[in-house]
Amino acid sequence: MALNHNADCMALHGGAIGFDVFVRRTSQKWTSLAYDLLARWPVPVVTMEDVRQELLIAVWAALPKWDAARGVTLERYLTWNACDKAKKWIHKMRGANLHGSADKAPSTYALPMSTLGEHAEFIVEAAANRFAAAPDHDSIIDLVRAAKRVLSSATTRERIAIEVFMTHLDREVAADSLFADPVTRLSCRLGSKVAAVGLVRSVVTKIREAAA
Repeated sequence: MALNHNADCMALHGGAIGFDVFVRRTSQKWTSLAYDLLARWPVPVVTMEDVRQELLIAVWAALPKWDAARGVTLERYLTWNACDKAKKWIHKMRGANLHGSADKAPSTYALPMSTLGEHAEFIVEAAANRFAAAPDHDSIIDLVRAAKRVLSSATTRERIAIEVFMTHLDREVAADSLFADPVTRLSCRLGSKVAAVGLVRSVVTKIREAAA
């Protein structure tokens, strides 16, 4: 969600407002970012509030390091630093290999097969926040509602596919993600990339029908 809070950031930096006031005024921004990060890299033991707190801690730590002479607005500087620190914390929590591109590294925490798909409701709900700035946000809200209806009667493999699709809202990316992760590939019994594409296409069709 694109929220402009540079004036609040400057007021905090200049001492015109305290950190508690700043948090209240900018709460929606950090909540939206927390949903965004956790939707992209879900961790069973981590909540949205956990990520939100990591974002705010990073904001507080980065505040005195801002240099106006570098030509970057304070809000942009704080947002970048907060997301970077919170993202790294999430990667540690999910046991990802931090060498190289941790963003693409698979999670390595012990996750029983029986828990896969259990976070689908959260992921689906988070999509409404993650894509809040999209031009077709109203249609995404309809998609979220439809996906929640489909989840009520979905099989485990369908729930996993819905979870991955609603994270990206892109069928091709969802199929790639499902097949690339050995855990979801095994749990969904995907013998080939074609099977992954078929599974994603099937759940997307059900969601579209539920939205009609």
